Amino acid sequence: MEMREEMDNRETQNGKRQSVVVTFTEYVSGLAQLNVLWLLSSLLILPLFAATEAVFYCVTLLIKKQPFPIWKTFKDYVKANLWSSIGRGAPFFILGLVMLVDAIVVSVMPRTNTIRPFLMGALIVLSIVFIFLFFYHHAGVIDRKKSLKERLLTAIVYTGRYPLYSLGLVAVLLSQVLLSLYFVPLLFFFSLSFPAFCFTLVYQRVGERIKNLDQLT
Repeated sequence: MEMREEMDNRETQNGKRQSVVVTFTEYVSGLAQLNVLWLLSSLLILPLFAATEAVFYCVTLLIKKQPFPIWKTFKDYVKANLWSSIGRGAPFFILGLVMLVDAIVVSVMPRTNTIRPFLMGALIVLSIVFIFLFFYHHAGVIDRKKSLKERLLTAIVYTGRYPLYSLGLVAVLLSQVLLSLYFVPLLFFFSLSFPAFCFTLVYQRVGERIKNLDQLT
């Protein structure tokens, strides 16, 4: 009897391990495919905004464990949102260009300039804020009921209300950048899809927690 129970426990544990391995493989494969699709779409420039949203849309489906054909779903989303996504993504694109120009200006300033370190520090902080607003906004862009202002306010609330999540996301992003310096293919397969996965996962978890707290009150 005891041997039978031990065998059942082992089979259960093996089943759980296999399930974890399968889930992990599905995530890695899905994220890699999405990133490749995003890069290929971005080469055409025009579908850049729709392709970016499509990554977050498909990542949301992955997290919810909804089976779907990745390539077809990605293509259909891009096709359906090719023009409307430009209005949603243009503000971030323009702001990103402005910050890039500022970074170039600060980097070429003489090192003896006393305000250079302060400008560098401010630019780093603003870059982090921009990244959080960008990723949280796109994690919730599927909800068409919310306006750009509402999504940005949600991003600010999520960032400031749960600092541990925010610090964890910063650590993950830094780790990805450092690993990519030594293993360049990571940029090709996970440059956008992996951060999108992390932010979307946190976005959903925080949203569920806030919803539960509101129900209790």
